[in-house]
Amino acid sequence: MTFALETSKGLQRREKILAAARKQLIEKGYNHFVLREIAAQCGMTIGNLQYYFRTRERLLEAVTRTALFDDLKTLDAISQSAPRGKAQLRELASAILRKWLGENDKIYAVASFLSRSEPAFRSLLSELYGQFFDHLIVVLKKLRPRLHRQTLLDKARLITAVLDGAVIQLRTGAVPTTSGARARFVENVCTQVVAIGSE
Repeated sequence: MTFALETSKGLQRREKILAAARKQLIEKGYNHFVLREIAAQCGMTIGNLQYYFRTRERLLEAVTRTALFDDLKTLDAISQSAPRGKAQLRELASAILRKWLGENDKIYAVASFLSRSEPAFRSLLSELYGQFFDHLIVVLKKLRPRLHRQTLLDKARLITAVLDGAVIQLRTGAVPTTSGARARFVENVCTQVVAIGSE
């Protein structure tokens, strides 16, 4: 870690850059995720921005990690709250779907697309999924405390696949766009997540 990041001012600048980069990615997309534009939004030179994030890929990696940490905080809050068991797992599935259908979806979509051709992003997503699975296992362990870790990991992977697939279907219009149809679909997805977790 560099000295600049250890100072309060350095941390504030880093957070400002991340907020501007997130906004740029969400509002304008990956093709407009340009360091020069992000630096201008932050009122700094590109050289100053590159002190914190050397390349566009490193900045995108940091934005993606920030989105994941936000999701993990949601998982942690739900895993520490009452009620426990199936209701908790249903609440978790519903909350994650809301988050993934929000702004984080665009961030993860870009990272997922890049992972197909960029080994660094493939590695990043593998690491991030691993962290997500570990947090999900904590909730599953409370529901099924006698299951072995490998079985819990398999369940976490399957639940994540269901949630990922649901987001793709909702985003691509495979599910009718009426609010009633979407609500029924989300309810069915949450029911399936609970079934996977409790079987």
